[in-house]
Amino acid sequence: MSRIAGKGIEKRLTSPRIMKIKRKTEPFSIKGKPGPHARNKSAPLGFVIRDLLNIASTLKEVKNILNNGKVQVNGQIEHSYRLPIGLFDMITVSELKKKYRMILDRKGRLETEEIDEKTGNEKYCKVIGKRMIHGKKMELTTDDGRTFPADNKISVGDTIKVQLPGQKIMKTIKMEKGKQAYVVSGKHAGKTVKILEVIQGTIQKEKLVSLQDGKNTLETLAENIIAIE
Repeated sequence: MSRIAGKGIEKRLTSPRIMKIKRKTEPFSIKGKPGPHARNKSAPLGFVIRDLLNIASTLKEVKNILNNGKVQVNGQIEHSYRLPIGLFDMITVSELKKKYRMILDRKGRLETEEIDEKTGNEKYCKVIGKRMIHGKKMELTTDDGRTFPADNKISVGDTIKVQLPGQKIMKTIKMEKGKQAYVVSGKHAGKTVKILEVIQGTIQKEKLVSLQDGKNTLETLAENIIAIE
């Protein structure tokens, strides 16, 4: 198994559930490498190009496309077919003059959504941590591994809209009543809902949010949503 892993492939049956993949048609699939997204929340770039966008039929073609600098991820040319791609990442295929955003289907699996090519490279990033670093400075950490100097106006759980590749914070979206939210986990994954109430947690109980989905209401963990515009 270690030899297979070293070649950048893995058995389809053990691929992350977030990958929209036919698990019994072929034995192996592309394996992602460590990167900005957790393994269970991402899919390799090569898989996205070949299996979701269908602009290549073989891994050899994928590598050729990437080696020629025809694909950008979040505004930067990317050459690694094993780069982990996660929610709200943007992929631009220059030769086709098309741009795509990663979203979730109703089963919580990654899929692509074509967007206007002229749309700026702005990405939603959820703040998941706030820590002190060298020099007694505070730093924010986001769900896609980015770090920013801490801002007292930004709290853990908030969403920052980031302009890429320069990493400029364009806007902060609070997780609060009245805001829109995108469900990223559970049976309602992929839905855009409205926040009705944020229920603060305790040491024993996690933070919850009450949501409105059309005429229905539901409740979930705050970690299962990301506030959006």
